[in-house]
Amino acid sequence: MKAFGPAPPGQKLVRLELRNSEGWEGPQQMLSVAQQHAIDRFAKSLLALSDDALIDTYHQAADDHRAARVEGSDNLGKAYAQTLATEQAMRDRFLDYRTRYKLRYP
Repeated sequence: MKAFGPAPPGQKLVRLELRNSEGWEGPQQMLSVAQQHAIDRFAKSLLALSDDALIDTYHQAADDHRAARVEGSDNLGKAYAQTLATEQAMRDRFLDYRTRYKLRYP
């Protein structure tokens, strides 16, 4: 497991636990309380999106996560959490979200 340094002054780190029905979804990440709050707001905002907008948001979140991983970005945890939140919103909304995604992004 990756070692994390101390929290920035005035911030506390929280562990982002990403789970699916089979168990852990990828590596655990450490996010600041502010980052966790932003992810929670992001996940709630997904409920208001139209179907096409949700699919577009999922596509963008996946692209952002890939880019953050390639760049070794400090925002990798945030990008990963947004991808998972968007994927979960797609699973909740569409019975077969992958087929719906492929129809929009062949």
